[in-house]
Amino acid sequence: MILLWIVLLLFLASSLVSRFKASYNLRHFNGPFSAAWSRFFIIRAAWSGKQYLILQALGERYGKLHSNPVPGAPAYRSSKGNLTRIAPNVLLVTDADTWRYVNGARSIYRKSDQYNVFKFDPRGHHVISETDHTKWKYLRQASAHGFSGKEVDNIEGTVDLVFLKLVDLLRRKSSTFHNPSFIDLARPLHYYTSDFITKIDFGKELGFIEADDDIFHYMEDTSKFFPFLAVCAAWPNLFHFLDHKWVRPLYESKLLPKDRGIGALREWAKKEVKTRFGSGKVDQRDMLGSFIRHGMSQFDAECTALLQVMAGSDTVASQLISAIYFITSNPWIHKKVYDEVSEWKQGKSLDGVISQNEARTLGYTQACIKETLRCAPVISGIIERLVPVGGDTLDGKFVPEGTRVVFDLYGSLRRKEIFGRDAEIFRPERWLERSEEDLAQMKSLVGLVFGVGKIDCMGKAIAYLELEKVVPELIYRFYIMPKDPSHFGAIHHHILAWHEFSASIIERKHGD
Repeated sequence: MILLWIVLLLFLASSLVSRFKASYNLRHFNGPFSAAWSRFFIIRAAWSGKQYLILQALGERYGKLHSNPVPGAPAYRSSKGNLTRIAPNVLLVTDADTWRYVNGARSIYRKSDQYNVFKFDPRGHHVISETDHTKWKYLRQASAHGFSGKEVDNIEGTVDLVFLKLVDLLRRKSSTFHNPSFIDLARPLHYYTSDFITKIDFGKELGFIEADDDIFHYMEDTSKFFPFLAVCAAWPNLFHFLDHKWVRPLYESKLLPKDRGIGALREWAKKEVKTRFGSGKVDQRDMLGSFIRHGMSQFDAECTALLQVMAGSDTVASQLISAIYFITSNPWIHKKVYDEVSEWKQGKSLDGVISQNEARTLGYTQACIKETLRCAPVISGIIERLVPVGGDTLDGKFVPEGTRVVFDLYGSLRRKEIFGRDAEIFRPERWLERSEEDLAQMKSLVGLVFGVGKIDCMGKAIAYLELEKVVPELIYRFYIMPKDPSHFGAIHHHILAWHEFSASIIERKHGD
């Protein structure tokens, strides 16, 4: 018993020394007093679903949100600097250039153990959760061509195929102006992204649209999972405890059963992977086939399988729903998008789906998509990078090695000196009335929504393909009327997720 107390006292003493050392090493940086001693501040923020707003407020109070995204463009500086302490060993970066430097191709900053939180298979890691640099390089090289869609046959035709199935489903749910009824439009739009991504991932759709149902209760369970993900991302030690080989078996069968939700989808994806290996293996020109052709093993492909679905479905669904919400919640914007698409559609087949190249000629609609990415970035939580051995100098101050640095993306996308005095509101016109120099700065900052350098999103080309084709087609084919235009039915638990978008949809009649 005495020995146990000695061990506990030594542990507490070691913990206090560690906290004091971290607090002392970063004493020159401003931030909330409690953040110098505990992660509780950012843990509470993560659980609240408002971490993105809290980080923005911290950047404005203790630092200076500013950016110099284009070489030679004027910088916006402040005596406060652009580094704010938000935890004993965590600094918040509010300068885009600093974040680009940290994540540059030749940067020696590495992932922290926080990335392990995004592991979906207890047996191993995928390209996002892997922290070993050598293994990460192998996974990224093996998956890059697949995630980008470069080796997926007829990917744009697949968008058209699945989208037209969505149109049929929405027609069955359509009401009339005289007797409008409301549905949760977030559901069918999420069905579309899920069926599309499984089609290009594995060569077959999972069948959400056909079933008109949340297969495996995946979406329901995922919405419950995100708050836990956000807390673990803010407190990685909690995840490491729960992920321990002795602890995980105590809860996994109940929280992640193999016949429901994320667990069921993981098992389905693993079965699809197994068909590509062994004597009866199948070689297809889809995303999984690309991974295998570039040397990915069966084990790594199985560990990556669920990432393929979640990264390509949940994130794009949120972007798509956000775009439709912002456009249809403002009658003026709604009409301008519809008029622009209608003018382009004149004399063309009403059954065809606009191509991506054609969609990019729709200036106002493109502005709406850019503004959506700015106003509702999908990843709003903190992503940690480790200061390398020997430390580094950021914003003119020395930062000790092992310090974790994160970026305030949400706040940076609302800088009034970059986006205008009305940066807090959705206004697509800003993308059409600014100078080329201003637009270059704006585009460069919004591009950070998909990461930068070593954390650049490999699937952003596919995300743009879907947004640029589906948004104008939905607005053209259906009159969408939100039940409450003032209600933004999404919540930020590290990842932006829509829990409801109640709207009435009325099919537009063309050519009658």
